Amino acid sequence: MIKNFISYFLLGTLTYCYGEGQMPVQVEQKPRIQNEVVSSFPLTVEAMEKTFQQAKSEAIAKIQQIISIAPEKRNFENTVREYDRAFANFNIPCAVISTLQMVLPDEALRNKAEETIKAFNAAAIDLFESNKDIYQVIKHYHNTSKEKLNGERTEYLTNYLSAGHRAGLDLEEQAFKQMIEFKKKIDLLSIEFSTNIANDKSALPVTREGLSGIDEDFIQSLKQEGDRYILLCDYPTRAQVMENCSVESTRRDYRQVSNNRAFPQNLTLLMELINCRDELAHLLGNNSFADLDIAPEMAKTSGRVEKFLDELFPKAAAKAKNEWALLLQNLPESVTLTSDGKVKPWDEAYLSNQYVKKHLNVDHEKIAEYFPFETAVQGLLSVFGKFLNLEFQFIPGQTFWDPSVQLIEVRQKGTLIGHLLLDLFPRESKFSHACCNSLVPRMSLDEGKSYQPALAIIIANFSKSTATKPSLLKHSELETLFHEFGHAMHALLGIAEMPKKAAYHTTMDFVEMPSQLFEEWIWDSKILKLISRHYQTGKPLPDDLIESLVKTKDFDEGRFLTRQVSLARTSLNCFKPGKNKDLVQLQKEIYDTGFKMVSYDPENHFLCSFGHLTDYGAKYYSYLWSKELAKKFIAYINTHGGPLDAAVGQRYTSKVIGKGGSCDPNILITDFLTEEPKK
Repeated sequence: MIKNFISYFLLGTLTYCYGEGQMPVQVEQKPRIQNEVVSSFPLTVEAMEKTFQQAKSEAIAKIQQIISIAPEKRNFENTVREYDRAFANFNIPCAVISTLQMVLPDEALRNKAEETIKAFNAAAIDLFESNKDIYQVIKHYHNTSKEKLNGERTEYLTNYLSAGHRAGLDLEEQAFKQMIEFKKKIDLLSIEFSTNIANDKSALPVTREGLSGIDEDFIQSLKQEGDRYILLCDYPTRAQVMENCSVESTRRDYRQVSNNRAFPQNLTLLMELINCRDELAHLLGNNSFADLDIAPEMAKTSGRVEKFLDELFPKAAAKAKNEWALLLQNLPESVTLTSDGKVKPWDEAYLSNQYVKKHLNVDHEKIAEYFPFETAVQGLLSVFGKFLNLEFQFIPGQTFWDPSVQLIEVRQKGTLIGHLLLDLFPRESKFSHACCNSLVPRMSLDEGKSYQPALAIIIANFSKSTATKPSLLKHSELETLFHEFGHAMHALLGIAEMPKKAAYHTTMDFVEMPSQLFEEWIWDSKILKLISRHYQTGKPLPDDLIESLVKTKDFDEGRFLTRQVSLARTSLNCFKPGKNKDLVQLQKEIYDTGFKMVSYDPENHFLCSFGHLTDYGAKYYSYLWSKELAKKFIAYINTHGGPLDAAVGQRYTSKVIGKGGSCDPNILITDFLTEEPKK
């Protein structure tokens, strides 16, 4: 998952141990830092306010300077490129403070960050997104200039003008003012929706008897209040409870708590957001917000997305049907079906995990013992370093918002390309999902002679260490780590002359392709051997366990895909034509279609914590769309040396992620997958 902080015309910013066979990753011994953003995070109320005021005043001055240029003296450099640089310089501090709002432990600072983000976004609408004056200036330059432009500049200018028109910059004055009001209201609703999820402190107190089946070390790590253990709604806890707890009432009650986070307030907010986006779409001449939202993507129309999902679903459903037939053959104790023969929603994960243990010989708790956090990260960096020709160094001695946050310096052939922050463990009020944020893009400073170092951060919520064990990553957590690291490499390696097109700023239905390509590697036997070391014995994952583990991927595929199609349809249907939708009924209809073997729970208000509805809007389908593209890239890589081959990695960097968003994804795909003639 990636985060785009400022809408741009509605388009989508220690000593480590390694075992035999692993490539070492250097660990810097002396503290050093070469990125002023990293060394000067605004971690006080005063610093945040100063950051915003300075960014706003500089943006106003730059915009006024560009507008004041005499028409006959305009060129691409002093008008279009300077405008884009002004946007980048404004977006960087906004992205930084938006990230801080997701991770800061101090409530007062989080509140100030939220207030500052609202100010940033309101100013961005006025200064950039809906600035008619600068739009007319650039439009006039486009219509009158005879300047010859390279491909990237031509595409940028064309996209800017079409996006500006689509965003309402050619509207008459009254409609234009109304459009501005809608955009600012949408922004405030989106921020409040996300904040309510982050600030939700829902938890379930359970007796010791209610935790039967859960790992004892994990139980001992839980906070206690009297004779009750407190189950928080973070990912590691959810996995432990829903997959391992043999007490049905605990699974049921925990799911109820977890799936009702930010309810009922976010149900009201979501309705307002949907209605407001619908009105905005109509004002801008679109049939629905879904059509407006998808127009700049590879899919182009909501109808094309619906066709894509309709074609994919029957194949997934047929496979899921076969998987369910196996699961229902022998129900474990504490799992009973409903009167109409369906699985209760709180039993699905437990039922699946018990089947995998018994019939596929895979115990995910035991598998995790081969992936202690530090070793897994070290192995991951070795793999990415080999494939992408990168050198990683951990930089100690830096102080951030939490002691667990780590900093990595990334170089390529000795040249600094950027820094990567890792904030990977759960805390109260921290962003509860996983994402990668691009804070500083790697953009050209002098027409390609040198580049500004990039900065990105990965935020996740992995299993913590206990009193007797280090942090042990489940295979699913390893998949998340590879996925977000794929985004991070896109953020650091994506070079563009225009800042808006640097990093991973491409279409949303292509941006997930690199991350889903890399996440596939955790099913590769060679990679698993390379990155695994048992936390006690130091031995890699045995061949028989690797073989069994890989079988679980195929076993889960049908149910996983039907779930993803259902989420994509939810995302799309929320923003189809029409106001005042019955969201509860909408959720039920999609659920009944996608989960025929699982009973519907009317007390489930998952939509209230489905954060993608603000960030991705109608575009959650992009995960599945990108997955289909990733399969083509994976097939090519596997037949041209594999994930540890530096030559195919160089090709992938230069032809795909190294382009950032500066090139049409269709061209990137064709260019990479087309065989070059042999010399």
